[in-house]
Amino acid sequence: MFGDRLKLARKSASMNQEQLGRLCGTTKQSISAWESGYETPSVDKLKRLAECLHVSTDYLLELDDCVICFKGMHNDDFQTIVMIAQRLTKVRENKGKNNDQYI
Repeated sequence: MFGDRLKLARKSASMNQEQLGRLCGTTKQSISAWESGYETPSVDKLKRLAECLHVSTDYLLELDDCVICFKGMHNDDFQTIVMIAQRLTKVRENKGKNNDQYI
């Protein structure tokens, strides 16, 4: 549910509803209504929430489980993350075997 994702992302960002509201240009009451499912934000507010929380709109809408938003990330940092993910995948594939070569 959208509200659950919003609340999780907000808490992961160590913000209370009032702080997120101020950052996103809305009120604590709106954040509360969205988290509880009583209301839904406009498309513009949804985009702003995603920006403020550094998650994708797809994550908030439960279209994607990836929490990380790569927008604005330096290409070298992105390539490092991809390399680490590839190494972790190889380690999982070789579970129980010597994985020193991937570390």
